[in-house]
Amino acid sequence: MTFKRELFQEDHSAIPQDDVFLFHENYQNQKGESEQFLRQILKEHFNLENFILERTKTGKPFIQGGPHFNLSHSHNKIVLAVSLNGSVGVDIEYIRPRPKFQKLMQRHFTKEEQEFVGDSLEKFYDLWTQKEALVKCLGKSILSTEFKHHGQINTSYHPIKAENFKGCVCFSHYTKDPI
Repeated sequence: MTFKRELFQEDHSAIPQDDVFLFHENYQNQKGESEQFLRQILKEHFNLENFILERTKTGKPFIQGGPHFNLSHSHNKIVLAVSLNGSVGVDIEYIRPRPKFQKLMQRHFTKEEQEFVGDSLEKFYDLWTQKEALVKCLGKSILSTEFKHHGQINTSYHPIKAENFKGCVCFSHYTKDPI
């Protein structure tokens, strides 16, 4: 497993060097693999071991007093985002045909977002991963109001670049754990 900062598509020089870290690896979707990946990265790169993994009321995992983190996996890829200074959410999606993505948009996107996306599957994935990263950052679900109205919340977004995948990292610099 290696530290992969180059997954960011755009220039990320505005992000403090020790703020948000991305790690990724091939994924086989085996039981416990996500937690094993998380524990290994936190041990190797942040000197954390023997920690208790807790969950918020909405199910977001966290470590009391530890760094903020979030995991996402799709197809054969797992991504971990770690932030030392605030909440973080990450989403990655394998790009595949989605004949019914218009129905998803009607349910989860505003009218303006639906117009922006139109028939573009690429724009759909860009916006979907941004929205999902946001609600994961906030510890909410895609059924929450924040998912539909994500543009009104003060956070930073950074696209993730990986072959055949679209993704996004979202982070906020509030200091309280999202319990």
